[in-house]
Amino acid sequence: MAFVVGFLPWIVYWVLVGNVPFQLAVLVAVPVSGLALLVGRLRHLPGRTLDTGTLVVFVVLAVLAFVVPDDVLERWLQPLGNAGLLAVVLAGLAVGRPFVLDYATPTVDAVTARTDGFRAITTAMTWLWAGLFALMTLLSAIPPIVDGSATMLDANDTLSILCYWVAPFVLLGLGGTVSGAFPPWFASRSAEIDARSAGDPAPVAQGAPPPDASDGLEIDLAAGQRHDEPFDLVVRGADGPVELEVEGTDLVGRTWRSRATLPAGPDGVVDAGRVTPTGGDWDVADGDAPIWAMRCVGVPEASSGGGDPTPSLFIPPAEPWQVTVRAHSGGRSATRTVRRHTAGPGVRIETVHLGGRVAHLALPADATAGDRLAAVACFGGSEGGSDTQLGLATALASRGLVALAASWITEEDAATAVREVPLERFAEAFDLLAGHAAVDPTRVGATAISRGSEGSSPPRSRGSSTRPRWCSSARAASPGRRSAAVARCPAPRPGRCAAPRCRGSPSRAGC
Repeated sequence: MAFVVGFLPWIVYWVLVGNVPFQLAVLVAVPVSGLALLVGRLRHLPGRTLDTGTLVVFVVLAVLAFVVPDDVLERWLQPLGNAGLLAVVLAGLAVGRPFVLDYATPTVDAVTARTDGFRAITTAMTWLWAGLFALMTLLSAIPPIVDGSATMLDANDTLSILCYWVAPFVLLGLGGTVSGAFPPWFASRSAEIDARSAGDPAPVAQGAPPPDASDGLEIDLAAGQRHDEPFDLVVRGADGPVELEVEGTDLVGRTWRSRATLPAGPDGVVDAGRVTPTGGDWDVADGDAPIWAMRCVGVPEASSGGGDPTPSLFIPPAEPWQVTVRAHSGGRSATRTVRRHTAGPGVRIETVHLGGRVAHLALPADATAGDRLAAVACFGGSEGGSDTQLGLATALASRGLVALAASWITEEDAATAVREVPLERFAEAFDLLAGHAAVDPTRVGATAISRGSEGSSPPRSRGSSTRPRWCSSARAASPGRRSAAVARCPAPRPGRCAAPRCRGSPSRAGC
């Protein structure tokens, strides 16, 4: 695997330490490890715990090489180096950054990298390496403990040869062999998962939208919007009632559409936020209605049992979501496509981990330590994982809140029936937000859907010192189902929060 390259400074050091003066060996290893760190920065790669830790260890060894007598270094430099490498690996595990994960993530697609299974595998492999480095440290410490005069330079001492060199590097080779088996093993496991989900629709890329056109009518809409921003559809130049059609596709290529007839004013202007339709898919004056009134029209009737084919949940396609508006009034017409985005400019998404589960932290563009921003933990339902809440988290971050798309159950565990809701996992999310440098710990809220609301409600969020204000929904959002909620819950789909129960103080961005 690619992370073997991370051992390059160590390989250089191990080759030199028994053949040249100790000072020269570590002085060569320091710039090599620094170069590895620099190359990663120049390639704009995320910081890797192994690269950073290796440089720190070699700087420490370089200092020791010049202040400790050579007769001591001959006995203890090898176990000290191995112990330093072990400390680097353990430190990465302690901060939730296993070094195998750092190196394996670029070798898989983004969806796979976010799965709990991928993290579990890479974490297990990191523990394997930690165990090997612990054994290497113990083996290399045997000669100076058993025979105080033994050194790593003894070419005729069997104990020194075996424990300083042969046994540790045999273990290193075994670790590399096991790691080399990871790619085909992971591919076979992924194939098994793909086979189990073969019946699920595959993602479909959005087609090219029709070109914008204006023939007597003008559609007044911003070319780019966030999902949580008002749609505010206005048509100008009408000479009678306007027939509106708003259309887009979801992640798997199904077409969603809303239609309505709206009367024009004396000035030929139709403002969907001010005019009540005379017919169609919505019956109120609401600028956002063309979006939330959408229904799925791209599913064969047979697959829906003869009823409404609209699925229970709209899943947006890859960004941006293209929404095409068509307007007709008499002999006049216009077409315009709007591209709607999940996040505003500069919103940062960081992958974090809650008890080994993958989560995503969304930060406003200008968030810095000490800002004391309000924060929201976003919990999904029994579908597992955190991806379903990532859009909501980024929308909240676009409005200036720190938001965490939290996972309280893995996708793998969610595949079986959920019998109990583990409350301590919700507490972990609240504590992570409350402890963030940019967050005001007294202003932490929560939003949840379905089973997630069972664990995030105030009476049940025990185990955390944080008392969140919260907004929950008993079921997932569905287009066509209007909300009577006090708070507005922005979401990357054309529906509003279905029957939410909000407690605490609502804000413009949600509870």
